[in-house]
Amino acid sequence: MKKHLTENDYHLGIFITEAKHAYALEKFGDHLGGQKFYGKVKGFEAIHFYLVEKYRWTLSYARSLPYKDMRLLLIEEMKDWKLPEEFRAQAL
Repeated sequence: MKKHLTENDYHLGIFITEAKHAYALEKFGDHLGGQKFYGKVKGFEAIHFYLVEKYRWTLSYARSLPYKDMRLLLIEEMKDWKLPEEFRAQAL
């Protein structure tokens, strides 16, 4: 018997997907921080700092960006990056 998805199931799926994307983005920030800032800045702080440097935005503006926009802005930087194996199970 096939289970029909309820509206709540649908929304839960969206939230889980968004959380996975945010987790991967934070791990990319760790990678970016290690490359650009010698590991002194990690996660979203590294992404915010990178965007401030790249686009000359204020830090408050960079911090206000939704995750989807950050991923889009970093598409070129992320093209050859893969979530490290040790973090993949946590992102499932």
